[in-house]
Amino acid sequence: KNHNMRRAYMADISHELRTPLAILRGELEAIQDGVRKFTPESVASLQMEVATLTKLVDDLHQLSMSDEGALAYQKQSLDIINLLEIVAGAFRERFNSRGLSISLELPDHATIFGDSDRLMQLFNNLLENSLRYTDAGGQLVISAEVVNQRFVMHFADSAPGVSDEQLTMLFERFYRAEGSRNRASGGSGLGLSICQNIVAAHNGKLSAAHSPFGGVSITVELPLEPESLRPV
Repeated sequence: KNHNMRRAYMADISHELRTPLAILRGELEAIQDGVRKFTPESVASLQMEVATLTKLVDDLHQLSMSDEGALAYQKQSLDIINLLEIVAGAFRERFNSRGLSISLELPDHATIFGDSDRLMQLFNNLLENSLRYTDAGGQLVISAEVVNQRFVMHFADSAPGVSDEQLTMLFERFYRAEGSRNRASGGSGLGLSICQNIVAAHNGKLSAAHSPFGGVSITVELPLEPESLRPV
């Protein structure tokens, strides 16, 4: 089984690298042969493919390190509400430019024992997903609650949604739902796998469901810091 998974993984990587490389080669040959002029527009097109390759290679690097536990985790007591507010604030302008809104429904305070940089990476990936795949005029609602000594966050966006079958495959590497939530929007299909590894390193749980707003809802569960549960 491991052998088959490794072969499939390598085949997927080869496929993902082959497409942008083929486009780059075709466009460069067209310019070299005089079929296409070397213009700012052609340069921008080439840069887009280079950016796609760069993002894919970066994601592969992050995924391989998180798989092997090589990502450095420096955990400490932190206010996760503050982290969520910082990330949402950083994305707000980009959401606005796409005609999307972000709203927060969070408790005043929640303390966990975690790595702020890795959790910021987690939240950045989740917001980037919603920004990339949500139709203009839509929304992302980030809500949270404390359930059984765990801090449960929901990242629920609006249409387009995915089917039940697609929902079960969202965390598989290189998986992108067919239709509106696909690679045409620039994803590598690795972001949620990286998220899953980061959440697992915090003894948490990551899951996906249909959003009440017509899109996808990603749920992140993290244990509260034990001291925060003690009566004051």
